[in-house]
Amino acid sequence: MQCCKALFDYDTGKVPTETSFEVSFYEIYNEHVYDLLAYFSDEENQDKSSLRVREHPRNGPYVENLTMHVISNSDEVQRLIDRGIASRQVQGTTAETLANPKSSRSHSVFTIYINQLIQGVSGAVTLQSKLHLIDLAGSEKIHNLPSRCYLSETKNINKSLCTLSIVIRRLGKWMLTL
Repeated sequence: MQCCKALFDYDTGKVPTETSFEVSFYEIYNEHVYDLLAYFSDEENQDKSSLRVREHPRNGPYVENLTMHVISNSDEVQRLIDRGIASRQVQGTTAETLANPKSSRSHSVFTIYINQLIQGVSGAVTLQSKLHLIDLAGSEKIHNLPSRCYLSETKNINKSLCTLSIVIRRLGKWMLTL
């Protein structure tokens, strides 16, 4: 939470800016994306619909229909994180495994969107930034599973973690060429 407090406390005073913040929180479970901050009437029997990942020609990938919440302080950030974590637990995407008493069975992404309107000599400039806070599901060995019902879930987790490691390696190689 220190990073969130720093975002709201940071003010250089050097350049006139108008700053706004929004957040979103979603999880990826068995290759489906779910909004953790969507409002539901009956949390016990939530029937969450999977959201679609789309590609914007200029801005890149995004989650379609993901709810955005305007925030103005770090306490609101903490409240929304707590709410999203509670939604994960209601959905059963945390479970006990042989390796951990409480293990994330999904990946979750909490994003803070920072929009700044900076007044300059030649006019206003808009800067848009994102800060992603990510909780990755734990990798499990298939032969250590307590039950075969976790097989598909574990394969999806391990596949996505493997893909992430490939992306990170390629980004590292790309950075060396700069």
